[in-house]
Amino acid sequence: MLQYLTFGDRQFGRHPMPPHSRLNWEFYAVIKGRCAPLFPAGPDLSLQERQLWVFPPETIHGWKGDPRAECAVVCFHFAFVPSPLRELAQARRYQQCDLNEAQASRLLSLAQELRPHFEQPTNMSHLVFQRALLEMTLLALSNVKEEPLPELSQTMGHKVDAAMAWYLEHLAEAPGVDDVARKLHVSVSNLRQIFMLTLHEGPQSVFKRLRLQRAMELMSESNLKLETVAEQCGYSNASDFSRAFSREFKISPHAWRENDYRTVPGASFTRPWLGAEAWTPRKPFSPPV
Repeated sequence: MLQYLTFGDRQFGRHPMPPHSRLNWEFYAVIKGRCAPLFPAGPDLSLQERQLWVFPPETIHGWKGDPRAECAVVCFHFAFVPSPLRELAQARRYQQCDLNEAQASRLLSLAQELRPHFEQPTNMSHLVFQRALLEMTLLALSNVKEEPLPELSQTMGHKVDAAMAWYLEHLAEAPGVDDVARKLHVSVSNLRQIFMLTLHEGPQSVFKRLRLQRAMELMSESNLKLETVAEQCGYSNASDFSRAFSREFKISPHAWRENDYRTVPGASFTRPWLGAEAWTPRKPFSPPV
């Protein structure tokens, strides 16, 4: 689910963005001009052209630029990213790749395509966001060498898909790992091995993420009350759902739904690093809760 979107010219050379933490995964690209991440404890990186960076949540960084010129950037925040990118970016602190002119232009076009869905979500918006996320993930991993999966992992992939599909289908019943294992006619330990081999993480963390993703979809594309969202996602009540959501994202479901950026660190739009040509998010559809 897309959490934040902005694009336009920036004045990082005259007004560097101070380092601060983000709540979500950040895809940040410089389309024209030059800029570089700014870390509180270094290293001091050189300015670069046409680059894409991906930062894990809570990575503390800002931005610096050329004092003689503005730079054009695009920025996307997502709550989750696919496991290959998550593992790589967390291991390296961040993931970075070069962009050619066509790729840089595509990222700007992608931001413009997502803008109406971000400002006024529809029942199809989460699909549009997922497509964009996959496209940017493949781009971010374009300089990573592909390696064939072990033979056992290939044969177990369908079991993982079946497990996730069954879990989502029965989400309102709050199934546990043992319920999924019984449905697939495997032991709990075997199910964990399958998930670790295929996705490099256990089923519990995968199912928690699927649960929260579905809750986000419901809050974005409907006017359901939080009690109903909680019920459909297998939480006992709205309070339990709110606590689980806040623990994961450090923001309440209500604030997330309202796009209340006053609660999000570093999201003030009155700072001088936002140039005159910058587009900043407007509050999207916010149904009653």
